[in-house]
Amino acid sequence: MSPLDPQFVQNILKSSIEANLQQLLIKILPTLDSKTTGKIYQIIADNLKQQDEIYDQSQARINKTYKFLDENIAKFCKDSNVSGMQT
Repeated sequence: MSPLDPQFVQNILKSSIEANLQQLLIKILPTLDSKTTGKIYQIIADNLKQQDEIYDQSQARINKTYKFLDENIAKFCKDSNVSGMQT
């Protein structure tokens, strides 16, 4: 999934909206009964786990991109016989 992939963008926007809703819920939690509060905490925990997974996927794509660039820049420099460039 590329950074411009619509699903990737949708996941980021969804995470942002969920984070904002979570902040709002945290403010109103003290006014709710314990059963409702427990359910909300579980939803928040599930959403945080999902956000962590999205972050991990994004970080993996970033690392893969850097590795690809490092390998190809080094190859380009070697193939082009470019001197004075550190890879």
